[in-house]
Amino acid sequence: MYITLSNGEKVQIFLSRIQAERLTGTCFRGKERQLAGNFFRWPHFAAFLKDPEVQERLDEKLIALLNEPIEGREHRIELEFDDVVGWDSVLERSELSKEVLDRCRPRSFNQDACALFVPDGWIPAPKTSVVTVVMRSYLHSDGHWKFVIYTIYPGEDVGRLQGDMTERHGLVWLSWRNPGE
Repeated sequence: MYITLSNGEKVQIFLSRIQAERLTGTCFRGKERQLAGNFFRWPHFAAFLKDPEVQERLDEKLIALLNEPIEGREHRIELEFDDVVGWDSVLERSELSKEVLDRCRPRSFNQDACALFVPDGWIPAPKTSVVTVVMRSYLHSDGHWKFVIYTIYPGEDVGRLQGDMTERHGLVWLSWRNPGE
């Protein structure tokens, strides 16, 4: 999808079919699914990108990025909305009681990362008004910038999933089956 920013620059925002399918099973599972890591404001990625408020927030962030040397770099941006947009799947370890922490178990995200997970149903997933978008930028052969989105999720940026995320950042996760508040 091409969008024209308020400074007149035309940019392309791209999400691969594989990523779109993955996000359909994680973050865009339907407005009625009250679960951790799910959006209730947008039913799918296309609706997210077409939302005027999303375009306004993206406009500000992308213009700021275009003022930096950005070719091939990863960008992790947070979009703050006036209203809640979904349920976060991450909690601060310091906010959890000893009883809850004693019930948490380590789980791997991938071969490089793990974290503690709260048992499903022990704590409702909190609502959030923040969206994190992770993307890379490329200068397209036609002279326009292309932003390839790798992931998007409700909640603040947790950084790259690497190592023990609970130890490194003091964060504890809720599974995507965990009910939201």
